Amino acid sequence: MKKIQKIIAGAVMATMLMAPAGTVLADETTGETLPELGGEQTSETTQELTFETMYGSQIGGYLGHQYTFDGEPIPTYVTDFYFINAFMDLSNYAYYGQAPATSEGYIDLSAEFGGDFATFGDYYVAYAENTIESTMIVCRKAEEEGISLTDETMTAIDDMIESLAVDSATPQGMTLDEYLQLYFGPEMTEDAFRETLELYYLAEAYSDDYCEKYAFTDEEKYVPNIRYALFYAPAGSSEDTLAQAEADANALLADCADIDDMQTKAQELLAAGTVFETSDILVPKGQMVPAFEAWAYETHEVGDLDVIKSDEYGYFVVGYLGVEERSQDELNNVALGALSQEISDIIDSGVYEFGTDEPYEPALPVGDTGVYDPATNQVTLNIDTTPTPVAEGVPGASDSSNTILIVLAIVGGVAIVGVVVVLIFSMVGGKKEDGKSEDKPKKVKPSDEPEPVDSDEE
Repeated sequence: MKKIQKIIAGAVMATMLMAPAGTVLADETTGETLPELGGEQTSETTQELTFETMYGSQIGGYLGHQYTFDGEPIPTYVTDFYFINAFMDLSNYAYYGQAPATSEGYIDLSAEFGGDFATFGDYYVAYAENTIESTMIVCRKAEEEGISLTDETMTAIDDMIESLAVDSATPQGMTLDEYLQLYFGPEMTEDAFRETLELYYLAEAYSDDYCEKYAFTDEEKYVPNIRYALFYAPAGSSEDTLAQAEADANALLADCADIDDMQTKAQELLAAGTVFETSDILVPKGQMVPAFEAWAYETHEVGDLDVIKSDEYGYFVVGYLGVEERSQDELNNVALGALSQEISDIIDSGVYEFGTDEPYEPALPVGDTGVYDPATNQVTLNIDTTPTPVAEGVPGASDSSNTILIVLAIVGGVAIVGVVVVLIFSMVGGKKEDGKSEDKPKKVKPSDEPEPVDSDEE
């Protein structure tokens, strides 16, 4: 069986805990739009919806497969839940042009993938399987270490289910089971949903415990703090553009009396449109373009200024602000990265038998699909409208303080890093507010260049 090497710790909710939560999908029979899950909706429109209108025509053949973990069967409603979540996650990539899409606006599972996977459907199976196996391993570790769900957590699950029944299902003229089956497949019932949530919460509890006990090294805790101003001229720009960016960077450097002066002058150039981006940023290893990281970790005195060139972005004026302790949120992500690696190593070692004996039939093409160009990593959809991307309706999806995992996925040959929310939020719109992540400079933090991800065959 082909397997993706991904950094994963815990239950993978790659777009959200409940995939449809916060999503706006068009009702194909009436042309009306469903509001966010839990919003007001007439029963007339809802009754015309089916599972296929919610998720398109390709996903059905990938559900209902019996998996086992360590010799024990995993309920199919649990595995279906993760397959649906993975489908919505990958469909996000398709929406943003990072993977081929069907005319229905979802990931095209029939499209050619290349490399170790013949189709995106094959990749999708491996992607979903990894999330399920990771969840099972984390929950097993929790049980072995005596970690269980608290009364408070069990009450939260009760409250969530009651809210779904009263605030979401009933106003739409549905029973809770009918409502859950519309979103999570024909086997999902209230009891099944409760069991799935308990697995999810148990993975969260273990992850929280792991973070609390993790012993950080000084290198993990303290990192360089760099002030920068970017003059954007990536490799491939015209000679005139490159020369002008270099000249502007050197001019700023020469004009700065000190590192504080740099901040003032860089802001002025930003307002004038000469500087593309300027800010202060902590530089942990492995998260910046090589030239930026290399300079940050050279020996400097506080206040040192320089000009460096990055093929990815152009010319930077950089200033050394010293070493700073990372926030607890960032440190938690360091610990979770270590947990992720542990889970990946367990998967590689084959400690637990995991898999299914039921084969997958290739997905059939869906009408007039979008055209995907691997060279540019873009897709052109042959449709008039596209479902609202899941990410726009995900409570807390950009809040890196609420994470238990980092997924490294190869889609269309391009590595994509996604930080995933783990702390539970309600399907009806609530979320846990444990702090906000700072906005990072998108052009300095190169999420398009994580460490390589290998795909192996077993």
